[in-house]
Amino acid sequence: MKQKFLETLEKTVQEYDKLDRFGFIGLIGSVNPKHDIDMLFLPNPKYKNGEFIKSQMELLGELKENLKRVDSDLVPFPSISVQDEVEYLSNRKKSEILFHNLVFLDNPGFVKYNPLGFRQNIRKNMQVVYGDLKILDDNSLRYEHPLGDDYYLVINNHRHVSNYPKDLLSKKTKHICDFILRRHNIKSGLRESKAVLSQQECKKLYLDVLDYLDSRIKN
Repeated sequence: MKQKFLETLEKTVQEYDKLDRFGFIGLIGSVNPKHDIDMLFLPNPKYKNGEFIKSQMELLGELKENLKRVDSDLVPFPSISVQDEVEYLSNRKKSEILFHNLVFLDNPGFVKYNPLGFRQNIRKNMQVVYGDLKILDDNSLRYEHPLGDDYYLVINNHRHVSNYPKDLLSKKTKHICDFILRRHNIKSGLRESKAVLSQQECKKLYLDVLDYLDSRIKN
């Protein structure tokens, strides 16, 4: 199972055409698909955060589809605090891989969300997939992004590739996207909507929110 995953990951990364939006991608620890797999994603500071997050979401989607072709699947989750509920709600099967999706926008975020011991172990137990971990020391990533909280709301809550029940996925997506937009004084009406969004509609809603957040940042 481990070898199948590594081969599929390598194929997916090699075929992905927007790798330059990443500053670093790396596997952490023992890579045990029977338990879970941890992967770290860091941005290329030349791109806006929304572009990076969209590419990361897209790469996960392609990895998921490629794993399905070899009789497996990917169930991503953003943090250990939601791992058990994601596993439960996705109705995870033995052939499916729980995927700890560690996405950070800058050095302050990396430090804020990871204890010191974990940060030190990352550097010792990292298998590089793409880029260089030294990107964390890049001057452009030294400061916290002014809209970081909004971007992290997307990172930590999108579940459109996590095999959630359709009704829950729709409700959660509308709730989070509406909340982000309300923070910018935009009344979307999403929370009041009775429509049940499809998986693709949920994805598009998050992408639209990311585009809006990027539009708020001057080049």
